[in-house]
Amino acid sequence: MKNNPHEFLGTDKITPLLFKLSIPAMIGMVSNALYNVIDTVFVGHGAGSLAIGGLTIAFPFQLIIGAFALMYGVGVASVISRRLGEGKPEEAVIAASNAFILTFFTSLIILIFGELFLEKILNIFGATEDILPYAIDYMRIILIGAPFLSFSMCANNILRSEGAAKVSMTIMIIGTALNVVFDPIFIFGFGLGIKGAAIATVISQICGSLYALSYFLRGKSSLNFHIRLFKLKFVYIKEIILLGLATFIRQIGTSAMALAVNNMVKIYGGDLAIATFGMVNRFLTLVLMPIFGMNQGLQPIIGYNFGAKKNDRVKEVLKVAIMITTLIGFVFSLIAFIFPRILLTMFTTDQELLAMGSVALRIIISTMVFLGLQSCGTTYFQAIGKSLPSIFLGMSRQFIILIPLVLILPRFFGLVGVWIAFPSADILSSLITSIWLIVDIKKIK
Repeated sequence: MKNNPHEFLGTDKITPLLFKLSIPAMIGMVSNALYNVIDTVFVGHGAGSLAIGGLTIAFPFQLIIGAFALMYGVGVASVISRRLGEGKPEEAVIAASNAFILTFFTSLIILIFGELFLEKILNIFGATEDILPYAIDYMRIILIGAPFLSFSMCANNILRSEGAAKVSMTIMIIGTALNVVFDPIFIFGFGLGIKGAAIATVISQICGSLYALSYFLRGKSSLNFHIRLFKLKFVYIKEIILLGLATFIRQIGTSAMALAVNNMVKIYGGDLAIATFGMVNRFLTLVLMPIFGMNQGLQPIIGYNFGAKKNDRVKEVLKVAIMITTLIGFVFSLIAFIFPRILLTMFTTDQELLAMGSVALRIIISTMVFLGLQSCGTTYFQAIGKSLPSIFLGMSRQFIILIPLVLILPRFFGLVGVWIAFPSADILSSLITSIWLIVDIKKIK
């Protein structure tokens, strides 16, 4: 038996190792994304286009809930991977404990704040008079599941950091599979419409988080948790937040982007345009998950080998990951460009909505080939513990480039200007990432 159960991260062949960790993560991430896609499919056919608009308005708020959990999870994953690579397992456990404590209390604060100010928040996110009731019905229930969703997201990152990618995948598949079962029961069987979708989602999240908790309580994790190690330490809190801040900014940036887009399409296209963005965004989220899943597998490999001073392996795995994610982006872009209407038919049969959605999807998906480079670059800097470049690159696409373009271009091109902003941001942010990445890689001895 190996003295170090994580030694395979520094010894196995790179490409098989990357697939070993990434494929379960990709399956899990796609399964997780299916939460929103499945809700939209059933709600679209069971409650109509206004209900899809309600989901679209609620989506940025859901991203904020997940942003904190992802910040703690991704941040602590970097800490855990490097501590394990350095041969310091107890420090890895203390860091994980701090992440769980932060996640629990943050999710409770969001739950209370959200319930108190829900209508005002949804109005800020671009709700129209007709769409607002649907968004409120959905989010009031979703907020109840916030602590469970947050715990599950944080736990998934911790599991991946110790190499337990299959367990993380199982947790996400459990949630998605149950959502597929419960959605039609509550939406159509009980006639609850958009409320039924929210109830199905919360039940699924509770079951997934309970499975994750049982895994740790049964001592299956290679991280040996003990009550004496559950104590907040500022040094770990600071490191977790700084390293997870890039992911947090990216999530908040996505939420802010959705806020900007919702408000601009409300001005230039009304309720139908809001529903259009909701459909296209759900599809994009589903497509992006394989790329993000590859990065989930990439992170512990880079972190461990960087901590173990095996820099040739760091360079090799980064190169392979960029090539694979670029190929994934190209394939999905090609399919969506050729068959946009067929893909969007799963959400609605409204011909006007399909026509508008086909135009938007073709424009937005056109430069997805660049997103692999951008996301791998951000993951690389997180994994090696460099918070400044990871934070900046996390901000570059959403905050620095995309949101200003979303606010400016529609003034010249109308609704189409909103869609053009997306490929423009992809190209510019990928250029910035590639330059920063090349400079840093050359410094590695």
